[in-house]
Amino acid sequence: MRLASIASLTLAVAFASNLNWVVAQPATINFEPPTYTTGNLIGQDGWVKNAYYGTLNGDVTVSSSSPLGGAQSLSYSQTV
Repeated sequence: MRLASIASLTLAVAFASNLNWVVAQPATINFEPPTYTTGNLIGQDGWVKNAYYGTLNGDVTVSSSSPLGGAQSLSYSQTV
């Protein structure tokens, strides 16, 4: 039993040491001009509609109406 535990531990360590860990890096997107202008987000600075989701259930826009910070913000209005 002890030999099986040591073998399992050895295998686990060998497996873990060969993994290439990928860590996502944070990104800051502020939706400010001149990179973004008010209107539809799709098509601005590389934003695209994913083909997986046939249609959007609402509008995703860059808005200058009442942003929480800065001059513009992302606005999503869901259609029912």
